[in-house]
Amino acid sequence: MKKRRIISAAVVLSGLALFLVIINWPDKNAQKSAAGSVSNRAGDASGLEFQVNRDRNLVTNAASSDNLTDRLAQNLSQNILQMNNSFNSGQGTSTVKLPSPDSLTSMIGQSIGGQSIQFPTFSEKDIRLNPDNSTDAQLAYIKTLGEITKKNFAGFNTPVLTILNNFFEQNNSEALAKYVAIAGNQINDLLALKVPTQLSAWHLQNLNLWEKKLAVYKAILDLNADPLKAALAIQEVNGIGQENESIQKVLNDFAKK
Repeated sequence: MKKRRIISAAVVLSGLALFLVIINWPDKNAQKSAAGSVSNRAGDASGLEFQVNRDRNLVTNAASSDNLTDRLAQNLSQNILQMNNSFNSGQGTSTVKLPSPDSLTSMIGQSIGGQSIQFPTFSEKDIRLNPDNSTDAQLAYIKTLGEITKKNFAGFNTPVLTILNNFFEQNNSEALAKYVAIAGNQINDLLALKVPTQLSAWHLQNLNLWEKKLAVYKAILDLNADPLKAALAIQEVNGIGQENESIQKVLNDFAKK
């Protein structure tokens, strides 16, 4: 019974420490992190060529069932049990040892060090290729892409930072849940869309970015179930914004030609 109380204490302490991490989420004016690589190289016959970002983490399962917070709590519980390995529940009122705030912070840092949100990566075999690389085919692809986005958003134009502020400051998850649903629909439609081979690399970059958005904002939405994963997801928000601007600029520049 006393060992159970030790484990419960570990979970409570880890929860308090994680709360301090979560509320320290990036300021909207913070410097944006480096985005994925998307290039528009001159001299190509079609006037457009893209390079897919190869730095994204690859996982085999799009929806990981691992709860990072539970895993951390288990690790902390084991560490605290080791601190009390001489504790004998049958010897009266022995004092249970718990880590100090500084040592707890150190233990948490060691446990979560190197962990990050993992994103599935689609490849060319996952998309529908159209061998027609004519200008008309490429413009038709861009037009259809715009129609897909318009359909999925259906007038929903709340900025992401406003969505997150509503979620954290007003405890309103409606807009965030809506955005997660939109991301899922966008991915399904992009997978169904036929893509001129000349645009396949850009299409994959865009598809993988939407998959990253889905993973990140779903993790934030699930804050109560897995606060550690939510905290890690928050760190990806600025990078997503910059990558989104980068690939949209490439497409906009091409559409103007």
